[in-house]
Amino acid sequence: MQDFGYSNYTVEGTTFYCGLNVHPNDGFDRFYGEDERLNYADQCSNYDEGCGINLDVEGDYERNASPEEKSFLESWRNNK
Repeated sequence: MQDFGYSNYTVEGTTFYCGLNVHPNDGFDRFYGEDERLNYADQCSNYDEGCGINLDVEGDYERNASPEEKSFLESWRNNK
């Protein structure tokens, strides 16, 4: 999940991305409430349960991420 907006105090929305880029609707705005597109994991053979990575608008998460998380983010961005 990646927030977008002007700052962490003015978040306009949150975009869902699949870490493996295999979700058929990858990169959708996860609006408030229940979204059926989030249930795709039950059907995905690549799904591995975990906590996910939540990126804020200002990049604070990335500054505090572990080396493994930073490596994953770099790999994911290069394959988007």
